[in-house]
Amino acid sequence: FDSGNLPKVAKDLHEKYPHKPIIIAGDDDHHLESTLGKNLGKEKALEAASLVDGVAVFPVFAPSERDSKKLNDFNDLANKSMLGIEAVKRQIGSVVEKISQQAKQDSLLKLQVPIEPKQQEIKQKRALVR
Repeated sequence: FDSGNLPKVAKDLHEKYPHKPIIIAGDDDHHLESTLGKNLGKEKALEAASLVDGVAVFPVFAPSERDSKKLNDFNDLANKSMLGIEAVKRQIGSVVEKISQQAKQDSLLKLQVPIEPKQQEIKQKRALVR
């Protein structure tokens, strides 16, 4: 797949795995902005992520590499950048960790038993008396 069919692929994956978070590792085609006026890789990744309530993540290169036309995706970050595979692990890993923490928090919120209004009123009165 490429940026052109990325939204369709994201939808298909979401239909097959509806309870799994979708992370789109997008291309940052920053070099095309000057010629085409848009960053197609970034736009399509963001579009795909929004269609499936997912997250789009883009590679961050070393400052000296940011203007390169040859570095725009995670494969380039792993194989051509001075930052290497460790940067890919850190960048993707941080997104996975955030999503994992959010999922845990959401699960805990679902487990909480709502307090009836009368019980809440009693607890508040007890707190005032103390």
